[in-house]
Amino acid sequence: MRKIIILLIMMPIFLFSQTEIPKSDNILHYHEYSIEYSEQYKLAIWSAYAFTESECINNYKRQSTFHNDMRVDNKVTDSDYRVSGYDRGHLTPIANFRFEYDAMIETNFYTNICPQTPSFNRGIWRRLENQVRRWVLEYDTLFIVSGPLLNENNKTIGNDLIVPEMYYKVIVFVKDGQYKSIAFLIPNKKSDIDIFKYQVTIDYIETLTGVDFFYKLPDNIENELELKNTLNE
Repeated sequence: MRKIIILLIMMPIFLFSQTEIPKSDNILHYHEYSIEYSEQYKLAIWSAYAFTESECINNYKRQSTFHNDMRVDNKVTDSDYRVSGYDRGHLTPIANFRFEYDAMIETNFYTNICPQTPSFNRGIWRRLENQVRRWVLEYDTLFIVSGPLLNENNKTIGNDLIVPEMYYKVIVFVKDGQYKSIAFLIPNKKSDIDIFKYQVTIDYIETLTGVDFFYKLPDNIENELELKNTLNE
């Protein structure tokens, strides 16, 4: 099982990424987030970042140009999305990084982008991201991991770019040394249903993805956070 290490203390995000994400040839670190990239699927398996209220500042205009990370061999190109009918959807959202120009630009690397139906990307996925921005005003730090469910039987666009059928987002909240959690698993399609109807446990997403989230937490805290959603307790 792959392991994501998120250190749940206040510290510079770059240090959090470089120190606490496990060493692997497939891990790519950026200024404010890290991903595990799949050369097979040309998509990130997960994209992780820490988020604080101090970062909720829109200092820069949102940029719409996408870029390649030259560290990747099997690259996505603009032509993969051209006339596909799919949006280039962010895993780690660009809207949360407009406080710093380079950080914002790096969220537009194709390594952080996945095919999403327009009604999903501009609908329920955006509503969930907006909810995250409301939550961050209430907590010291949010630790957030987002990703697609990937398999070889999924539809493809362009040059064998996988179209995930579902996306997940897992969140750990920290305030005054206390931890809470919530997780979501949402189909890649239009939905007008309340986002909270898509709650699942972190443990369930771990089973589906083979990723072990937040495993450096003490076992008793990790088990409680992953076996049930504790946000509303």
